[in-house]
Amino acid sequence: MNQQLADASEQRPDHDHHALLYESQEDQLSTIVSFVDEGLRRGERCLCVTHEQTPDEYVDALRERVDGIDSAIESGQLVVESATDLYLSGGEFDPERVVNQLSNRCENAENAGCDGFRVAGEMSWALDHDVDFQRLERYERLVDELFVAKELRGVCQYDRERFPPEFLCNVLRYHPNVTRTGDVGPNYYYEYPTERTESGVSTDAIDRKLHTIETHQAVRSSLRERERCLSLLGQATEQLREADTDDVERIAGETVAEIADASIVCFYRYASDNGALTPDLVYEGVDDVDLPAVIDDVEGRAWDAFVDDAVRDCPVDASEALTGRLFPVGRHGVFFVAGSRSRPRSERNTPPNEQFIRAICGHTAAVLDRTEYERNLADRNEALERKNERLERVNRLNGVIRDVNRSIVNATTRTEILRDVCDRLVRETCASFAWYGTYDPTTESLEPRQTAGSSRGYLDALSLEEHWSRREPSGRTTQRRGTTIVSNVYDGPELANWQEQALKRGFQSILSLPVSYDGELYGVLSLYSETPETFDEEAAAVFDELSDAVAHAINSLNRKRALIADGVTELGVRITDADIDAVEFVLEHDCRIEIDDIVSDTDGATRLFCTASDVAPDVLRTYATASPAIDELNVLGEREGEAGYRFDCVVTDRCIVADLLKHNAVPQSASIEDGAVHLVVYLPQERRTRSFMEMLSTSYADVEIVGRQDLNQPVRRVSDIESELDEILTERQREILTIAFRSGYFERPREQTAEELAESLGVSHPTVNRHLREAERRLFSVLFDGGVEDDGASID
Repeated sequence: MNQQLADASEQRPDHDHHALLYESQEDQLSTIVSFVDEGLRRGERCLCVTHEQTPDEYVDALRERVDGIDSAIESGQLVVESATDLYLSGGEFDPERVVNQLSNRCENAENAGCDGFRVAGEMSWALDHDVDFQRLERYERLVDELFVAKELRGVCQYDRERFPPEFLCNVLRYHPNVTRTGDVGPNYYYEYPTERTESGVSTDAIDRKLHTIETHQAVRSSLRERERCLSLLGQATEQLREADTDDVERIAGETVAEIADASIVCFYRYASDNGALTPDLVYEGVDDVDLPAVIDDVEGRAWDAFVDDAVRDCPVDASEALTGRLFPVGRHGVFFVAGSRSRPRSERNTPPNEQFIRAICGHTAAVLDRTEYERNLADRNEALERKNERLERVNRLNGVIRDVNRSIVNATTRTEILRDVCDRLVRETCASFAWYGTYDPTTESLEPRQTAGSSRGYLDALSLEEHWSRREPSGRTTQRRGTTIVSNVYDGPELANWQEQALKRGFQSILSLPVSYDGELYGVLSLYSETPETFDEEAAAVFDELSDAVAHAINSLNRKRALIADGVTELGVRITDADIDAVEFVLEHDCRIEIDDIVSDTDGATRLFCTASDVAPDVLRTYATASPAIDELNVLGEREGEAGYRFDCVVTDRCIVADLLKHNAVPQSASIEDGAVHLVVYLPQERRTRSFMEMLSTSYADVEIVGRQDLNQPVRRVSDIESELDEILTERQREILTIAFRSGYFERPREQTAEELAESLGVSHPTVNRHLREAERRLFSVLFDGGVEDDGASID
């Protein structure tokens, strides 16, 4: 059947000769109004022949619906006359004469410069004048031939109720086009004019033919609608392919509105952050509807359609004028499409249209999936770039830190360390200003000691003593003993004084680092940048390593100064703490251990030379093996004429002696007996006794000062040799010489041979002999010649 329709469509004539079979005056008038309006707009001459109405009444009816009627009549473009004037001008109906008149009028219109000629003839006059239907059919055949021969258009109007069915069936044979209820379409029953009539035709015959015509017209309308929707779908697909993410829903919604001829299109977007649908009105084509109420009313049902991923009908309770449908868009949301409730279903969401809407929703979901993937990919690439940038920055900072560490190793004073650190930080990092403040535990305050870069009077303009919650970052670091990071100095309209002062000087981010060693705060190192977000956790971790290195360097200087200082404070201290490993051992075995000397190895280890009394060597070895405070123990042998025996041991940080050395206290004598540790230590005079005792009290249960005096003589001076040891001996030479002396190498008979000494040091026998001979030569040069004559040789 479809092929037959297609063949009929290809073979039908292309001239504009229409039959209007109307069933009401309104159907007739609406068709004629469109016909006349189109002709006037095209510049064609229009002839309207009326019978049921007078020409004046006809003109009045047109005037109400068509613009420019009066001017068209005045110019002759529109002519309205009665049917009798045209069809019965000779007193009777003569088909040939009427057709000739129409032909002449067509030529006159062409000669007058009109772009065409069209005629609309009402044919009810034939019934009132008893015109023979065969003559009327002959007229239709002749006029159809005229339409084929000349460029003119016409509508022959027949009242369906007044004309007999058999006649109307014949009329259809002479009109290639038929107009029904305002829709114009091809007449598939059209035949070229013949002078024949049909007999015995019933009303059902004309009904069947009209139904067939309507069916063909519906098919044709559906095809046109499908082509329209396909065109819109194609355009939308192209636009969606090129659209930005923010425009996708708008383009899709506007296309859906045009396809469905909708009054409202709203997209309910799914937000994964809160798990809810958020409405976005995409298209609005109504004025008298409470849109917020409609959108709220639909939201619950939109969620159901989204969860079920199914198209659903959606009556609108908030508006009697609207009804709609819900179309899911994958995992991105739902389109709500609403139209007028008064329109027939076929004009709202017909099945073909719904298929196109589903297709648009599918395209939209695919585009949103793609844009989301691309956005996530871009975010990952951006995150990777930021990570690489941070890594490069950390690598650069690590290089700077290594350089700073190398420089402070060779520094001889605290001022030199701090100056070099601050200068390098400003010169080689992102800091434009850096300063170091010394911490005073008595007043719990900071005193600026070293600056670098341009401070622009920043430190002078603020107080470091404000309440800690509003303190400058350096004060907060002091309070919390932890690193303070201020990524952005401006964090809101209510600014503390330090923020105002920093922003006035262009400081946008700040990093403040505690410089502390083993719990003791020496000071605070602070850096200032003119760029926000300069300092973060990764950068702080790198700078923390620098502050630790500075703290170690300061501690090393303090320890060295304590060892060579002329002015010291001598403290006698007794520590009674059963939890101390060595105290527990002495109490258990009722013995005594005395520390004779302390040596710091070049690798940082601490070695003790001790004398043990009233305990067997094997018991001591067993204790040392299990003790966490001892790494290694060697029994050296008994001294002639003395009770007990000597041993050396390498101790760990768990040993109290190592703890003292870390805090720059120099033990002079130490013994463990009667359940207590008895110490005599030297402190640099600038080191406060109170802070030293507080440090001990935090580590041990019962600490007591049993003696105190200030000494002004050198700590160690035997004919001024000890004061020159650091200058004339290398660290290795001094280590080997001290271990050899303390282990009995120089005794007669020797308590330890050179081979045993070399084995304990992990070096060869000749190496030990060379170090000992060179050390002896240098010591004797000082003793006998007053100095060392350096021959350029170096043994290390």
